[in-house]
Amino acid sequence: MTVKQLIQAEIDNIPEEKLDEVYQLLKEFIDKTHSEKKEILSIHRSILDNQYQIISQKITQQFDTKWLETLETEDDLLQAAVEITKSEKNVSNSYPYHDLDYLAGTWGEEDETEFLANTKQFKEIEK
Repeated sequence: MTVKQLIQAEIDNIPEEKLDEVYQLLKEFIDKTHSEKKEILSIHRSILDNQYQIISQKITQQFDTKWLETLETEDDLLQAAVEITKSEKNVSNSYPYHDLDYLAGTWGEEDETEFLANTKQFKEIEK
């Protein structure tokens, strides 16, 4: 039997006068679950927004906007992002929070080399 069938079998055993109570419990459970998901999404959005603000400030402080306007293609933007990352690798506080590293992971030089080698073909396709 599937879980849905098991639940249906249990519901069939409930006396008619108790079904309204069961329905209310089920509704509260579903509403609570949706509410918790919304709260978690809100927290994630806040964290991402905060990180975006920090990175935006760093980029604005470090680079001349006229230089940024010279970046014409996506490849130029990606290369600039790689250069920014390379220049900050040796700075221990380039990103003040590392509490999600276990979840998102981190990159070492070997990972970067492998990524660049694996994505090199994309540049060749665009030419």
